[in-house]
Amino acid sequence: MLMQLRSVVIDTNPEDRALVKNVLVDLGQNVDVCTSFEFCPVFQRQAGQCQLSSPCYDIQIVGQTDRSTRAGIDFIHWQRECGCKLATENSAAMSDSWSTEQIQIAEGLGIRLFTKPYLVRNLVDWIYRIKNRH
Repeated sequence: MLMQLRSVVIDTNPEDRALVKNVLVDLGQNVDVCTSFEFCPVFQRQAGQCQLSSPCYDIQIVGQTDRSTRAGIDFIHWQRECGCKLATENSAAMSDSWSTEQIQIAEGLGIRLFTKPYLVRNLVDWIYRIKNRH
């Protein structure tokens, strides 16, 4: 049996947040949901490097947020620069559309992008690939 991973879903849209959470719970994940980046210890301090020895979560999915300066890809990139222990290939961002620049940045970091509306099957497949690596 595959192990239960810790997941966080960050999205201000309650319907999107609930859908992703339900998919993850159905896959046996331990899921926390947030509407902002406040869950991140480095974000809370707004400075410095991550002091944790292991990641807070195994998987993170960032959807719509109110913070346009650190939304989705930008937040994940910022986490990496701050020494976040979560593997970027275990991070995904969701949006209605992506610019060419955003796609290139995400590919360079290994971030999985989902364009809304997305197929739930694609999300499930991505989660299973992560579970199989653990």
